[in-house]
Amino acid sequence: MRFARSVPSALLVSGLIGSMLLVAPPASAATGDITEFTFPDAASAPGALASAADGTLWITQGGSALLSKAGLDGKISTVLKGGSSNPGPTAIALGSDKRMWMTEETSNEVSAVTPATGAVAGYPLPTKDAKPRGIASGQDGNLWFTQFAADRVARISTAGSITEFSLAKDSGPTGIAAGPDGNLWFTLTKGNAIGRITPTGVVSTYPLQAPGSQPTGIVAGPDGNLWFTMTAGDRIGRITPKGLLGEFALPYAGAKPGQIVAGADKALWFTMPGVNRVGRITTSGSISSYAIGTPGSSPSGITSAADGNIWFTQADGNRLARVLTGVVPVSTGPAAITGTSTAVGQTLTVTNGTWSWLPTSYTYQWQRCETADASSCSDIANATASSYVITSDDAGKRMRVLVKAINLNGTSASAAASNVQAIDGLPPTPPPPAVSGGQTVTVAAGVTAKLTGPKRVKRGTVRRYTVRFSDAAVRGRVRISLVSATGVEVKVIAKARSVKATGKATRLWRMRYRVAPGSYVLKAVYTPSTDQASTYAVATMTKPILVRR
Repeated sequence: MRFARSVPSALLVSGLIGSMLLVAPPASAATGDITEFTFPDAASAPGALASAADGTLWITQGGSALLSKAGLDGKISTVLKGGSSNPGPTAIALGSDKRMWMTEETSNEVSAVTPATGAVAGYPLPTKDAKPRGIASGQDGNLWFTQFAADRVARISTAGSITEFSLAKDSGPTGIAAGPDGNLWFTLTKGNAIGRITPTGVVSTYPLQAPGSQPTGIVAGPDGNLWFTMTAGDRIGRITPKGLLGEFALPYAGAKPGQIVAGADKALWFTMPGVNRVGRITTSGSISSYAIGTPGSSPSGITSAADGNIWFTQADGNRLARVLTGVVPVSTGPAAITGTSTAVGQTLTVTNGTWSWLPTSYTYQWQRCETADASSCSDIANATASSYVITSDDAGKRMRVLVKAINLNGTSASAAASNVQAIDGLPPTPPPPAVSGGQTVTVAAGVTAKLTGPKRVKRGTVRRYTVRFSDAAVRGRVRISLVSATGVEVKVIAKARSVKATGKATRLWRMRYRVAPGSYVLKAVYTPSTDQASTYAVATMTKPILVRR
């Protein structure tokens, strides 16, 4: 950027901000809603745009300014001033070195800007009047760009070393994108084909069926294929990494689709300057489009931003615009509950966790839980702040909180339970003391457990041994064994029998021949389930039994 390099860093401008049009955004956001923001300079002629590492948008211009940046609130500031005789950079992309790399047709070079300082480094091209157009970051860490007039694709390292690769004469390469296969894919606007180049420079081409289609923009899609626009053909094309082509006709004659980008909604979005619309196509080929409010705005560059929405420039409308995609926040890291104590009167606070697609606000709902199981939780009335003061009602309970994130597209799904954290409330109610006795014992107020079995049994015969509870809500496990008169366990009849919904734990068991005839004690030990440990006591029941020959 010859002109830009002559501009000292002191001339970086940050005070000029764009203003939103006087058209208020819709009260209820919907996919396709467009909001426009004006550039501070009436002659900006915005072109390509790309997201920097910090999420800001960097925009090339063909007017008196050469480069601007914008926040996702739509505020625009000029980064590099130029002159009306200099049409400015053509395309822009984020490099692996976090610099913004641009192609410049007029100065016949590639430039890199450091976002933090605005420092510019320019790298003249070896071939005269090459007319560099598209640029993309490759998986090899280099930047790759097309040279429309020179019929070449070139590679530039982040240190500025340039290598050029020749294509067929009059092929006119324009757009370029990194493919999922590690290669670079590009459009041959004059050659009416799609090209592929390996990182080592091996070129393949795939001709389009319809003559004069003028393929222009290209991008890697979410389906593992490459998607491209056909400006003269009014179509969107798709090519697989193996070179299989498909085409989708647009519903508008003269749409002239230009640039294309993959959206956060797993669809492809593209500009249609011929009909002043922005289009969307799913990977299955379903097409929809959205009218731009400013007439004759000439939508130009387009990109997917960190807020999950699509942003595009309007070259003739002198505006930057945002179109909603319907993508709501998605949790990428759990929330957490913090607090110095779980005593009554102490405050618990929840962090929001981390989310994609830039939430603008959050909602909270605190819950009180009987156990660690989420199904035991219920909402606490009016507990909808990020902090909560523990009350006496929480004693012996567990606390958790649901966090939802909101962005311009709406609220995250309530099923985001993965970022709900639980902590212990006040120490749980201590379990009741263990009880023991004869055939029947009391395990809780009004609830008894009774051991039943034969009074006498012959060796080799099968009999039923049961512990029956007076309340069918009791849960836990029962161990039943045969014990000698001296307290020594002779045989285990049931090791850990579950208490069923009938309120019984039972086992059919054959008395072993190796058990010597005589008097024994039938012993059963009940252990309540974890969630009932504070309600029912551990209980031991005994009953005499005579074993016969």
